[in-house]
Amino acid sequence: MRTLFSLPLCLALMLGTLNIQAQTPEKAKARELEDVLEDIPSKDILKLRGSTKQVAATEISSKLVAAEVTKETTFKLKVDKVIPWSFPQQGNVQGWRANSNSERIRCGSVMFDTNIQLYIKQDPKGLLEKMRPGTELVVTGKVSRCDITVPGKVFLNMDIQVSDFAEAN
Repeated sequence: MRTLFSLPLCLALMLGTLNIQAQTPEKAKARELEDVLEDIPSKDILKLRGSTKQVAATEISSKLVAAEVTKETTFKLKVDKVIPWSFPQQGNVQGWRANSNSERIRCGSVMFDTNIQLYIKQDPKGLLEKMRPGTELVVTGKVSRCDITVPGKVFLNMDIQVSDFAEAN
C-alpha cells in the first residue's frame, strides 16, 4: 500500500508545526520601495548622475528584471487614484488599475521618483469603491515590470498584478 504523506510531513501535521496557510497581506511582511534597489551596487547607482545615465539605467533595469519580475511580493503603498480597467488578453476581465502616490526615495546619493501601477482583478471585500486618495494599502502580487527610466528625473517604475490587498492598519 502506498501512502501520500512522508513520515516527517505526517508528524509535522499532527504536531501542528507545519503552517500550510498562505499569508494574507495583513500578516505578510511588507517591503519598502527602497528594498527593491538594495542589491544594486552603489557604484552603479552613481552612474545615474553622469553623462551615461541612459546606459546605466538600462544596466540597472536588467538586474531589477532578473531580481523582481515574476516574483511574488508584498508592499505597503499609498494609493492616489483607482480607475476601471480591462484585461483583454485575459478573457476581457474587468478590474481596476490603481496608481500609487509618487514617492521620493533615496538610494545612496541619488533620489528616485516612483511610478507604481497596481492591476487588480478582484475586490471581494469591496474596498475599492470607498477608497480615497492617500489610502494606505498592503498589496501582495506578482511583479510584471520593474525598471529605471531617466527622462530627466530618475524613476523607479513597477507594475504589480495584485492577488490580494487590504487596508493598512
